[in-house]
Amino acid sequence: MIQKARTWFTKLDVLLLLIFLLFLAGSTFFLAYDAFVVGLFFILLSIFLYRKCSFDVEFFIVLALWCVVNLISYLVNNELPIITFLGSVLRMCIPYFVVKIIGASFFEKLFRFLYILVIIASCCYIIEVIAPSFVNSLTPHLNFLLRGRRLANGDFYIIVYNHLGLYNKYYGIFPRNSGFMWEPGAYAWILNFMIIYKLHRDNYVLDRKILLLILALILTFSTAGYLGLFFIAIFYLIKRGSRRALLLLPFVLLVFVYGAIKLFNTADFLSEKLDNYQELGMEVTEATFEDESWMRVTRIAMGRISLENSLVHPWGDGVNLSSYIVKKYGEILAPNALASLLCGWGWLGFIAFIIAVWRFNPIGLKKGFGPFLFIPLFISLFSNPYSSCQYFMYAIFYYSIICKNFQNRNYVDIHIGSRRSGSS
Repeated sequence: MIQKARTWFTKLDVLLLLIFLLFLAGSTFFLAYDAFVVGLFFILLSIFLYRKCSFDVEFFIVLALWCVVNLISYLVNNELPIITFLGSVLRMCIPYFVVKIIGASFFEKLFRFLYILVIIASCCYIIEVIAPSFVNSLTPHLNFLLRGRRLANGDFYIIVYNHLGLYNKYYGIFPRNSGFMWEPGAYAWILNFMIIYKLHRDNYVLDRKILLLILALILTFSTAGYLGLFFIAIFYLIKRGSRRALLLLPFVLLVFVYGAIKLFNTADFLSEKLDNYQELGMEVTEATFEDESWMRVTRIAMGRISLENSLVHPWGDGVNLSSYIVKKYGEILAPNALASLLCGWGWLGFIAFIIAVWRFNPIGLKKGFGPFLFIPLFISLFSNPYSSCQYFMYAIFYYSIICKNFQNRNYVDIHIGSRRSGSS
């Protein structure tokens, strides 16, 4: 269990966590601008050097491997978009700088920062439930951070809350809750991570914070989020280890099976999605917006295609679209971060990430956090796009494997009480 302590945020911590959140949420239009990413890279590098942080040799090895993967991809696919490649390198550096500058307490501070946002987002959600017309009327005044499809759909985003417009689904009076993320499924996987972190940190004690996180997760109406929560409940009962908890395990399994059948027959967000997966199978469909068009497949189909591609290109394709996939299926897209990881990094990167998650254990927490996180995290990554998930994935990877100076350290970034008063 983590030390009973109060985490003090500096102004720099808040700024860095806000930057990390913007990339994680993936909603603001300026994240797509290369000039913004380049400028932010140099700002973070300056802070990194000013605070006399040290680079890890392993970090340069990762960058070198990424260059090798893309070089091989260039030789195989006969192309390499230089701007895209350089942008990918900068985006790999940003979470590294943030994690290293904040230090060993990064995930503790991130949890506390995100929990504050969950409270604010929950208050905004309650207002939307009570007065949906009023919230919709605010859209023209609060959509200045959005562009493209989301702007046309009537969404707005104010960092602490994301409102979905035309395409949000309602279940009774309750809309799907996106919180501070770009869509409900993304919010669900962040909430799953927070629930796991809080339970493991506080020795699997259920309290009001856990109940708030669970309630927020339920209101996302996310299939992957619910499935992740089910495994969290199973692991929770096993970790509790008491006779009563173990006796409840079969009951929880029965409730889950009954609830899954009930939801499948009554809930549109589950039955329509599964029916759609079954109907489409491996079919490639076209999606359009104004003058743009792109080809899509389901998450499951993308997983199968990435496995198929990995047998042909086991080293990965880097920033390139795989020539094998393009020839067989076309230039397809799907929100599946695990498939994108395998296509981009090949088996070496995919296995390295599995190892990183399994051994992931933030400083101050007892061992076993990584195995507890493993299945719920991979369920979430299977259902969300790599473009935004990559920042959290890199943060876990860097913290777990690259940042060696975090190992065997005291929890130096947490000040006990008022040097003695206060609690977590």
